Amino acid sequence: MTPAKSASLLLGSVAAVSLVACSQPEQSKATAPISTAAPTSTPFAWPAALRIVGDGYPAAGAPCRRVGETAATVEYLDDSADLVGCPASDQAAIAALGGTSVGQVDGVALISVPRRARQVTEAADARVQGTAFNAVASIGCRGPGLPPSGQCQAGVVRRADRSADVTLLLENSKGRTLSFDAEGQARNPGARSAMTGEDTVTVTIGQERYAVPTAFLWGG
Repeated sequence: MTPAKSASLLLGSVAAVSLVACSQPEQSKATAPISTAAPTSTPFAWPAALRIVGDGYPAAGAPCRRVGETAATVEYLDDSADLVGCPASDQAAIAALGGTSVGQVDGVALISVPRRARQVTEAADARVQGTAFNAVASIGCRGPGLPPSGQCQAGVVRRADRSADVTLLLENSKGRTLSFDAEGQARNPGARSAMTGEDTVTVTIGQERYAVPTAFLWGG
């Protein structure tokens, strides 16, 4: 084979390879899948310096919480008001409480909310099925004729002016009704009332003593 013919064959082979390479489809570059999942919000971290009570204020699921007594809050507590903590960044929730700002602890705004401002709307307060009560629960009770366990079943009727009647549901049907005004003071003759801690009204009538949780008395 002559040199000229060999060169011609070589050029033909190169051209063929080039044509084949050009005819191949270009491979698409891999792309990362696009996530359609909604971003999840990080729950607010309540600081250890506060004692958080309940799962929402003024109702379950709300961003604010009632705050109990600790070294960080003792100077802000008031027998006539609830101490409430809200994330300091949630100005809408703070404004909705209608209370007074008294301080801030580790990113939590502390709000004093007068208890008389928390009223129950009678039409909206649900009733326990088959009863006239808005709620039924066990309350502390001690005295002659009361259960030795120190616990009595009771039902509560709440009113829009924040007064309430708590009726003991005893087996002998001789339970009494404790009537409370809007401030949590018992109106029964000879009754003495006092706030015990942050969430209980203690009523003493003679030898009888009752411990009524404020959540049961006023709801929320």
